[in-house]
Amino acid sequence: CPAGARRQAARRWIVFLAFAVLVSMLTPIGWQGLWYTVQVMRQSYAQSVIAEWQSPDFHRIQGLEIWLLLVLALGWSGRMRLPLTRTVLLLGLVHLALVSGRSISTPGLVSPFILAAPLARQWYSSGSIGGGADAEHLDRWFRALAAPARPLGVAVATAVTAALVATIVPARNPSPSRAITPDAALAAARAAGVSGEILNNYNFGGYLIGQGVKVFIDGRSDMYGDAFMKRYLEALQLKDPQLLLPLLDEYRVGWTILAPGTPAIAVLDRLPDWRRVHSDDLAVVHMQKQATVPR
Repeated sequence: CPAGARRQAARRWIVFLAFAVLVSMLTPIGWQGLWYTVQVMRQSYAQSVIAEWQSPDFHRIQGLEIWLLLVLALGWSGRMRLPLTRTVLLLGLVHLALVSGRSISTPGLVSPFILAAPLARQWYSSGSIGGGADAEHLDRWFRALAAPARPLGVAVATAVTAALVATIVPARNPSPSRAITPDAALAAARAAGVSGEILNNYNFGGYLIGQGVKVFIDGRSDMYGDAFMKRYLEALQLKDPQLLLPLLDEYRVGWTILAPGTPAIAVLDRLPDWRRVHSDDLAVVHMQKQATVPR
């Protein structure tokens, strides 16, 4: 590649990156959006306890493993070579996917753009991957697919889509998972006349917000910070027996809705000023006795 062409490509990339940075700041929080990634990466405790931030579990077959094996097979067979820049980008994506389950989808979205051009060049230049005849056959196939649809094809596609929508949508009414929607527990708490602030299970936060409850915590861990997350979880897990009662007092907690098996439930059962008002397989509700609202 001539030096002039490299400089021209470098200038284009610089302009693109500059505009990308500017566009990324066109949000209500401005430049702080650029700091968000650093902020999340520094929350080491939250990343260690929240499932979506933990490393993927390779004890079960999953798409990431199949994708990694395929890419490794292509590389080791010598049928694909990547330029240094693309190699660094791909390694970065793989690193993110291995560190956090939340990033697994990123290689699937971005890697085709990284791999497509080098793989195409190798396909056309090497007879070991099928030769020119196979490439020409694929070209003819894709050109046929890219041709404008004929009226009959449009009609068939419309009929099939309508049939799928008519059969699948009614059968799969969108609804949140039962595991995070403790309807009976919340109804029992309201019937008991709870008042004061709530101490809720982390996974119940989104549902409770939707029901008009001012929650103690919800799934947006980045908003609460590592210190708050650590204190909250260690109090509920009784990592330090001295954490739970000060937490209840400081935040004026009048009632709790926690998942069965949470160690803090045993403490609440024994506190003289607290009583259990509901228990099922999804949630356990306690309330302060003096927090009862007269009827």
